[in-house]
Amino acid sequence: MRVRTLLLAIGAAVASAQPGGAHHVISEVYDIGRTLTVEGEVDRIGYRDPHSFLHLRVAGAGSGGRIWSVELEGAAKLHQLGVERGTLKPGDRISVCGNPGRDAGQYRLLMLVLTRPSDGLAVRRTPMDDQRECGSAAVTDAR
Repeated sequence: MRVRTLLLAIGAAVASAQPGGAHHVISEVYDIGRTLTVEGEVDRIGYRDPHSFLHLRVAGAGSGGRIWSVELEGAAKLHQLGVERGTLKPGDRISVCGNPGRDAGQYRLLMLVLTRPSDGLAVRRTPMDDQRECGSAAVTDAR
């Protein structure tokens, strides 16, 4: 009976573990060899783990602007970086430097440095991220 219970416990642990391959490899989704900066207005933000996402409306891409999906750290890591729910709100004007998505048809960015000029907020994915060179801040429809 003890052996059966032990085997069931091990089986449950193995079955519930997230395999490494289920989580995307950053370099497959984002071009980590390139950086660019996107400026715009926060449209919406979702705080969650393992990744939070921010939707940024970038002007100059037609009447409503182009929406970029910006991948952030997870909610727990954002908390450690000083970003709580409510720190970033719809309507905030921000600038995000990051790695663009590999698929040119998708407007995606992996956040390296996020700044809000109105109050000087600066969030860096890692301490080394302010050492990276970012691309042009004038990102519009013409990629």
